[in-house]
Amino acid sequence: MSIPDTSPAEDVQDQVPVAAQPDWWVSLAVVLVCFTVVATGWGVTKLTVGDDPPSQDLAGGPGTVVPDPSVDGVTPDDARAFIGAATDIVGDVAAFRITFSVYEIDGSTEGSGAAGEDAEGRDDDTAPPAAPAPSTSGTEPWPEDVLGEGRVVYDATRNPAFEHVFQTTTGTTIERYQMGSGQLLMTADAGVRGLTVLDPPDEADRYLCSDAFASVHLERILATSTDLAFAGRERVELEWSGRTVAHDTYLYTGIFTSLRGGYDTATGSNTLTTVEGTQFDLWIDEEGYPRRLVLRSADGIGETHEYHSFS
Repeated sequence: MSIPDTSPAEDVQDQVPVAAQPDWWVSLAVVLVCFTVVATGWGVTKLTVGDDPPSQDLAGGPGTVVPDPSVDGVTPDDARAFIGAATDIVGDVAAFRITFSVYEIDGSTEGSGAAGEDAEGRDDDTAPPAAPAPSTSGTEPWPEDVLGEGRVVYDATRNPAFEHVFQTTTGTTIERYQMGSGQLLMTADAGVRGLTVLDPPDEADRYLCSDAFASVHLERILATSTDLAFAGRERVELEWSGRTVAHDTYLYTGIFTSLRGGYDTATGSNTLTTVEGTQFDLWIDEEGYPRRLVLRSADGIGETHEYHSFS
């Protein structure tokens, strides 16, 4: 490519021989042709591009509305569809961890379960808490309102694939398992009752001893909540493995009919209680994974579930 000549026009004129002047009609024809080309090109451009595009200076400026990201084509403000997409995502993952706790809201546990039954709510994803012991320092092992804590770990490549450990403040420890073959097992009271094969498993066994534990509450919200609502954006911080992990989430609220798992110390069996009128706050992150679920029941029992390590 040659470098264009940038010398002044006068110099060029000095170097070019003077040619004969063209006839006036030739000049007129050249002007008309040029005008036609310019007009045609403008018309083609308008047909191809359409209206003038907005100025790039406006993009991202003050007042610009940035659309919410979607999950499976569903935007967060469509509460029912977004939670439905999250439910599908959780059902398809190969691994997850959940930490959870059960506690009293107003100091009353009346109506929370049958006599001798330990109510459950949340699992701890770290080691299960130690059994409460008489305090000698004036401090309690757990806050007074906590009834128990636990953890859930699921990994489809392991055997057992699912492990659910819950310990109450009364010292009862229940361990539940789903083997790679799908067989459900449980043991309680530090193995005093021995390892029980749950065959055939009932509804309580399937809820507490299998990977379905992660999505049951989401399914119940979709099936029973009539006032499900999108309440906006919130940043949620979760404690996990000794560090704090923050997630940008969408908050959903409402009332639904929840399920509460438990353990009957008299029979050594799992229990399941239907609890109507349970208030919930549910936080789902931008990728569609649930991150925190808080339940508050009219009988004074609360639960907090926190979700970690989806893969």
